[in-house]
Amino acid sequence: MPLHNVVVTGIGPVGAFGLGADALSSALQTDQPLAQPATKNQGLGLATDLACEIPADSFKIRDVVPKSHRKAIKVMCPDIESALAATDSAIRHANLRTTTTHPEETPIPDPLRLGCQLGAGLIAADVEELGGAMTVAAPEGVVDVQLWGREGMERLTPLWMLKYLPNMPACHVTIVHGAQGPSNTMTCGETGSMLAVTEAARVIERGDADACLAGGTEDRIHPVQRMRQHLSERLGKGVPFKDTGAVPGEGGAVLIVESLEHATARNATILARVTGIAGGQSPHCTRDGGVPKDDASFASVMERAMEDAGVLAQDIDEVITSASGVNSDHAEQHAIASILGWPAQDPRITTPAKIFGNCGAGLGALVASTAVLRISQGQAQRVLAFVTGQGGQHAALVLEASV
Repeated sequence: MPLHNVVVTGIGPVGAFGLGADALSSALQTDQPLAQPATKNQGLGLATDLACEIPADSFKIRDVVPKSHRKAIKVMCPDIESALAATDSAIRHANLRTTTTHPEETPIPDPLRLGCQLGAGLIAADVEELGGAMTVAAPEGVVDVQLWGREGMERLTPLWMLKYLPNMPACHVTIVHGAQGPSNTMTCGETGSMLAVTEAARVIERGDADACLAGGTEDRIHPVQRMRQHLSERLGKGVPFKDTGAVPGEGGAVLIVESLEHATARNATILARVTGIAGGQSPHCTRDGGVPKDDASFASVMERAMEDAGVLAQDIDEVITSASGVNSDHAEQHAIASILGWPAQDPRITTPAKIFGNCGAGLGALVASTAVLRISQGQAQRVLAFVTGQGGQHAALVLEASV
């Protein structure tokens, strides 16, 4: 059945375009790839040296955390920092108030009614930080466990692992903003942040929170992450539906998913309604993310989201998909064609990853944010947003204009 009480009142996208809804909107209007030669770790012999990096002047981490929490910056990796920046931007965009954004005012909503669902990736450790310990533990190129325990670990700070646990972005976000409602972390590759939005929608619909911080971010330009994608043959020029490989990016988004009742009571601007949600898994996915072109799980998730929203194919104005040039794009396109009859070149299909790259766990939230912008700017009344991940996970949303 359609969701009746779930709306989006703010978005906080961050990526190669900068930070905030206006920055993403401008990039979408320009519709040009933002990839540039990577400023760090060049010459690795990868399929591409291009990357979509967050501009250094987009935000300063000290500006988005309170003074009382700044000592924790030393245990923040880029994934955590971008999640905090995106959250701060989303909260301000929605005109909510937290103990950090408005320390002198009463929080809106009640902290006990503010949830947090974030997608996260398999965060890679800092190469230089871990490299010093590994050099000591592997003098001949093979790790000596005895040396690692006796000398290698002494090169690491006691708190080093707290930078890289996947639940740490949500941990810092909830501490900084005092969110004490339902919280969860999704680690499902590119699908994680959209699954977080679907989880937030369920939390809101069943009345367990008034608003949720939902989305996710990831740093896919990290050299270890880029190497992973290179070895999976998923790194390349970033041409959607062409299986060229994707350009790696960093960033993602956080959306404010709120109950209609709470949003109306505070006279909030409703950017879009969430009326249908679905998730699924391909039974055919290979280790490198490859799937058959006619993998039925893709169409199944899209159709179930539409069924959940109570809409038919002819009701959809636009499809926004995660296609970024990877080896599952052809299955996305086949599913869209089978349901809607639209070819890959149809202008009603939007592939924003060609602009800001494949941001891993942040990709789904960026796709969802793009859909919200299309609706809030009057470019579409009803949008199907879809994302698939390297592990064969899928998620879909149907978003509609406010009545």
